[in-house]
Amino acid sequence: FHLFMDIYLANVEKENKNVNRIVEQVISLCSKSSPNKLSGKEISKTLGMNYAYISSVFKKYTGKRITQFQNELLVSRAVDMLKNKPLNISQISYELGFPNPYYFSRVFKSVMGVSPSNYLNQNYRK
Repeated sequence: FHLFMDIYLANVEKENKNVNRIVEQVISLCSKSSPNKLSGKEISKTLGMNYAYISSVFKKYTGKRITQFQNELLVSRAVDMLKNKPLNISQISYELGFPNPYYFSRVFKSVMGVSPSNYLNQNYRK
């Protein structure tokens, strides 16, 4: 019985290390990527694993989808740009690789709870 428990616990520990490694790799990859979001195909190719598996592991252990995490990173970059650069919302949208400013505004609002223009007015243009 003890032998089986030892083997089982060793496998669980190994699996947890693998899962942590996958989550860390996804976070690192997304954080270091160009301003654009990475596609599932790019993530899968870089990590050498099936994207459905990567995605399910990431969601299980972070509580977020990979696209949601990437959107949060991009919005964080947008907030920094709004704070530190004299760019308008369209320019920031373009620099972050969004297809258009309307989509950028929708993503920004879904993450921050307010539109980029309202965020600017509330925080920096008083």
